Amino acid sequence: LHYSSNYMIVGTIATIGLLYFQYQQHRHHVILANLRSTNTKSTSSYSVPMGGWFEYVSCPHYFSEMMIYLMFAILLENAPTFSRSGTRAWVALWHEQLNISIPHRRDLSGEVFIFMLLRLKHWVLWWWVVTNLSISAMRTHDWYLDSFGATYPQQRKRLIPFLW
Repeated sequence: LHYSSNYMIVGTIATIGLLYFQYQQHRHHVILANLRSTNTKSTSSYSVPMGGWFEYVSCPHYFSEMMIYLMFAILLENAPTFSRSGTRAWVALWHEQLNISIPHRRDLSGEVFIFMLLRLKHWVLWWWVVTNLSISAMRTHDWYLDSFGATYPQQRKRLIPFLW
């Protein structure tokens, strides 16, 4: 396989981003874990997380998770893959291997659509993660506001620094 220089550049940036956001996710999980006193296992006492990206958003670990999936999607999108014509060839080969007779002028658009959708599965997964974590961040932020009231940093956003 021949990799273009653009693939190598994008792949390198996405890999660095992946490692960076994995570090940030771990860092913010550690901040959350350290909120509990080592002497007590009680869940009845909560405190406001501080430090790191918690200064800007209520759920920086969710933001990091979304970015991790984005980096994976970018890596998979830029990986060598089948073109539409290559997909048609794979559909024909698949029919041949299963001994399915294809009429000479049969429209393969349904099968091509399925293969193209499979090609985009990493973006579908990323969108699912974004949707799920956005809902969770909204609910977590609202819980913080309800639980801590005026003591909770009012400038803090839900998930995306300075925006939402």
